[in-house]
Amino acid sequence: PNGATWLKKSEACENQAFWWDERVLGLQFHLETDEACLNNLLDTNEASEKGGSTWVQSEEEIEEGISYLPDLKEAYFKVLDKLFLTEKKKK
Repeated sequence: PNGATWLKKSEACENQAFWWDERVLGLQFHLETDEACLNNLLDTNEASEKGGSTWVQSEEEIEEGISYLPDLKEAYFKVLDKLFLTEKKKK
């Protein structure tokens, strides 16, 4: 959107993440992902059916990513705190 601050972009997605109006965060990835979500993805064979292409992770890459989940969860809660606390200050 006009006036947004772009935070991340990638070769696959120009608008990977942006911040707008101090209260809107746009993400083109799943910051809320947890181990149950990843295991479900692996169990349904969706990863093997779609994985391994240029922009889609393979099953092996997804499994390797499980080790990053504690950091992802911490980042997720920091984002929620930022959004909540910013909105609370405005009231």
